[in-house]
Amino acid sequence: MSSRLALESLQAMLAQALHAYELAKTTYLQETALAEAEQGRAAELLAETRNVEQRAHELLSKAGLAHIAGAPLQLGAAPAATRRSDEAVTAAFVTAQTASVELRTAIARLVAAQLDAGQWDAARRTLQPLLADRAAPLYAHAFDLLCQSTYRPGAAALAAGQWAAAREQLAATLAQQADYRDAGALLRAAYLRPAQQALEAGQWEATRGHAEPWLKEHKGDSEARTLICESHFGQGRQALAARRWEPAYRAFESVLKLDKGFRDATALQQQAIPGWLGFDWVTIPAGDFLYGDNKQKLRLDAFRLARTPVTNAQYQVYVVVTGAAAPGHWSNGQIPAGKERHPVVYVSWDDAQAFCRWAGVSLPGEQQWEKAARGADGRTYPWGEQPPDATRCNFANQAGGTTPVGNYGAGASPYGLLDMAGNVWEWCADAHESGGRVLRGGAFRTGAQYVRCAFRDGIDPYARNDYLGFRVASPGL
Repeated sequence: MSSRLALESLQAMLAQALHAYELAKTTYLQETALAEAEQGRAAELLAETRNVEQRAHELLSKAGLAHIAGAPLQLGAAPAATRRSDEAVTAAFVTAQTASVELRTAIARLVAAQLDAGQWDAARRTLQPLLADRAAPLYAHAFDLLCQSTYRPGAAALAAGQWAAAREQLAATLAQQADYRDAGALLRAAYLRPAQQALEAGQWEATRGHAEPWLKEHKGDSEARTLICESHFGQGRQALAARRWEPAYRAFESVLKLDKGFRDATALQQQAIPGWLGFDWVTIPAGDFLYGDNKQKLRLDAFRLARTPVTNAQYQVYVVVTGAAAPGHWSNGQIPAGKERHPVVYVSWDDAQAFCRWAGVSLPGEQQWEKAARGADGRTYPWGEQPPDATRCNFANQAGGTTPVGNYGAGASPYGLLDMAGNVWEWCADAHESGGRVLRGGAFRTGAQYVRCAFRDGIDPYARNDYLGFRVASPGL
């Protein structure tokens, strides 16, 4: 039978139930006859039926038949009357209740047919009269039909990949009844199934767009969390391969906020930092060199140092990302105007070490520092034996303070490192025999004797002032 014929048949049954209601109302209770009601006015008719039932209760009570009014209805079996004169009243009550049940049954059948025909909104409208009274017959069945009116289109939308529609309908089902069938599992699938598909297609943002709303409401869902981590992780690896350092770092940072141990996200994040900060690595080859004022012959393996000291701009990235304290002379955590490319100062040895731990680099050993500064031939200054002057380094307070890194190309070391003499003293990893930490290179205030490659000094590791900075070494070649 087609949906249309089924609906017409149920409408005919509804008309029969309404006729029974009219018969109960006009014949047995001798009420004023009403004009024939239009089909579909179920709410009004049920309200009238309740009025009839109430008046029947009153009549039964007056007739001494209150026990009938309180008894459950059994269709087809009229309660026994104590007096023959009360038979009409008893029959009227039974008929009114029968008509009410028949009317409700017809409405429920009509709703079921509407659901089978996919007429979801019409079904919900038709159901409303049956949901008005929780104590009325068929209320539980009507409530189940109401849940079906959202569950069934939700399940169908899920099967069709219509994610938004599935979520809307299934959420409406759960709002009616939190444990209705498998609506909860289907709603979860409406979020995580498209998230998995997007992840497999490398659509990182789309993955999160599906999974994040679910995780926000269900924080313990490990699958949703993993999908989001995988999307950030994939995006980070993609950015890393493209040498887009900051986006790569941020992507891995998002992974680690959700799961600190997720795959190798920590190591990959650290790979992005040197590129983000723009370290210009210089390889110092393995071999012998002459060390110290006595020119002791030593041998070192190959290593890499940054061409210039760490700048304010580079240090600011560290401050912003980690929340570390900015150097004390920065106003409100901001670099002094025009000093972005100047070496960072007012950093202690511990500050420099903390930066290195975050960046995955290290402070150079003083032997490494000296070889990088003077080469293998034991020269006095990075550029050779000529005394320092204003073209080779920032010293003797000639510039009145620090200068941008890399400004003195004429003062480059044999390997091309810059600012190895003057500008700022540079922290080294080694302890000094005085109890402090080793400093190398001299500073903008110091005289010529202090900018010699072999000169070394030591200071308390907690010291911070305007002439202390550092450069970094790479963890590998």
